Amino acid sequence: MKTMRGNPRNVLAVNLGGLGDVILSSSLMKAVRKTYPSARTTLLTVPRSSAWAEYLGVADEIITMESSFSAQNAVAAAMTLISLRSRRFDAAVNLRSIAST
Repeated sequence: MKTMRGNPRNVLAVNLGGLGDVILSSSLMKAVRKTYPSARTTLLTVPRSSAWAEYLGVADEIITMESSFSAQNAVAAAMTLISLRSRRFDAAVNLRSIAST
């Protein structure tokens, strides 16, 4: 795992893939929590994966967002992204690209 700079206190992990991606990336999320025990971890994932993410205990907080940006959910997605930006995360990682490689 590539080490994050400094000692992050607020880490965002993004995994908008399916359930398999959440399961495959769970060991990385657990490693982040072990390496930075004082950091608060937040996982952004799709609704269909959130229950498993909670069960696996991969983050302190799980936020859901639809991955398909249709007109129907565009406003909700925009509000979620604005909310995430206001949290001023120290570090962020795209778990989908890690799980896919």
